[in-house]
Amino acid sequence: MTYYFFVVVHEYSLLYFGFFAGSIIVFAIHQKKYACNDFFITCLVSAVFVYSLFTVVLNKNTRYIEPAFLFLASATGVGVFLVENAKLRRGAIILLLVLGVMQNIALVCPRVNADYRMGEVTVFDLRGKYPVHSDVDIERFLSEINESNGGGYFSVCVASESPLVNDGNIPYYALRGDYPIYYMIGNGCNPLEFTYTIVGPIEKTWRSYLFEKSKKILEENAGHFNLVYTSSGVSVYERI
Repeated sequence: MTYYFFVVVHEYSLLYFGFFAGSIIVFAIHQKKYACNDFFITCLVSAVFVYSLFTVVLNKNTRYIEPAFLFLASATGVGVFLVENAKLRRGAIILLLVLGVMQNIALVCPRVNADYRMGEVTVFDLRGKYPVHSDVDIERFLSEINESNGGGYFSVCVASESPLVNDGNIPYYALRGDYPIYYMIGNGCNPLEFTYTIVGPIEKTWRSYLFEKSKKILEENAGHFNLVYTSSGVSVYERI
C-alpha cells in the first residue's frame, strides 16, 4: 500500500506534496465560498483512482503512477488560489512557478542540476528527469544511428524496458532532435522488420515479456544484424 506513496513523495517532491496537502486543508476550510468544488473533487478522486488502481496491480513501476501527478498539480493550483491572504497566495504562486520553470529548463540544461534531500526523501529536485544526465546518452546513440544511415529515413524497434531507456523517452529525444525516423515502436516489435533495433535493460513489468521476445528474435537471427553502437548497457543493431 505504501509503495506509490513513497514514489509520489520522492518523485513529486516533498515540497510539492506539502503544497498539495495544504491545498486539501484550504479547500476544506473555504470550499463553501467558491464555485470550484467539482473541479477540485474531480482532481482528487482521479488521483486517488490512479493511486488505488496501480496499488492493487501486483506489478509495480515508478512510471505507472505518473498520470496522477497531473491531478495532484491541478488540485494544488486550486488550493493555492483559494488562499485568502494575498501575500501568502502570491508567494506560493511565485515559488511554484519558479520551481516549475527551473525543472523544465533542467530537462535541456545540464547546469541546472540541484536538489535537496532529507534522508531518502526529496524536498525539491531541479535535476533533469530524462537520462541526459545519466550514463545512458539517448541523443548520442540516436545520432550514431542517423550517421550510420547516412541521414536517410529509418525505422526503429525498441527492445528495452527501464526508467532510463524505454519506448516512451526514446521517441521524445527523436522528436526533439528531428531525426528522420518514419516508424518507431516497442511492445514486441520484430527486429527483422526494422532498420535498427535498440536493445537495453529489460526490467520486470507487465509487458516486459514483449521486449524479451524482440530481443530473442534478434539473438536467434544474429547473422542478419551488425552492431553499430554500444555503451552503458545499451546496444544498437543495424539490419543487414
